[in-house]
Amino acid sequence: MNDQTPGPPAAAAAGASPVGAEVLHDGRVGADEEELILAALAACGVTAQVKIIPPRRDAQTLTWLMLISLPLQGFLSMAGEDAYHRFTHAVGRLLGRRRPADASGTGDRPVLLQDPGTGLRIVLEPELPRGAYEQLCSLDLSAYRFGPLHYDRALRRWRSELDEAGSGHPAS
Repeated sequence: MNDQTPGPPAAAAAGASPVGAEVLHDGRVGADEEELILAALAACGVTAQVKIIPPRRDAQTLTWLMLISLPLQGFLSMAGEDAYHRFTHAVGRLLGRRRPADASGTGDRPVLLQDPGTGLRIVLEPELPRGAYEQLCSLDLSAYRFGPLHYDRALRRWRSELDEAGSGHPAS
């Protein structure tokens, strides 16, 4: 392999077993967008399976565009810088594509990352600054109990308002 040839994903290169993920959406995500996310996850050493959630009878729409369920702390810490940049770029492209508002008025729905073990969710909103993604890689998720985690642009940090309300002070 020369310097021009891309190597295996970070997890495979390190000899780690691949991480499994489940990608859920409601069918309004196009095949090209789906492939973009799957390829970005694969570059991070994640084997993903896509499931489309059928419409609900009560006409209630999902508040998120896509939910990616995977072991978060491992995913955030294992991906190499290039692979993680590819993932964040893919999420940015997915979120940057404008969609018409649906009946509930939710045109700009976020992408959610969810840890299947803890249920903790991280909300990736459109136009997050690069620093938000950089902080996310080194964030100690065990410091949060309730979530969801949102990036507070004014404070320039990830936070969970529910955790803060329960403890009486901001999570660090």
